[in-house]
Amino acid sequence: MAGTRRKNQRKEGGRRRKGHGTRKAGAGSWPQFVKKTYLDMKKKNPAATFKAAMKEASARKKRGEF
Repeated sequence: MAGTRRKNQRKEGGRRRKGHGTRKAGAGSWPQFVKKTYLDMKKKNPAATFKAAMKEASARKKRGEF
């Protein structure tokens, strides 16, 4: 069986797939950003909901604060 390769062996000189882009160093994830927004809103208004925090976080992201 000359010329065949096993499935999990890489081709010589082959390239690996690139990821989906990189994040800035120290940047958190989306859930962490929403949680931080929620906690900030809770300080100002104890009746704030997580749903409202999701909407506020989305608006902040569109403004470039994420």
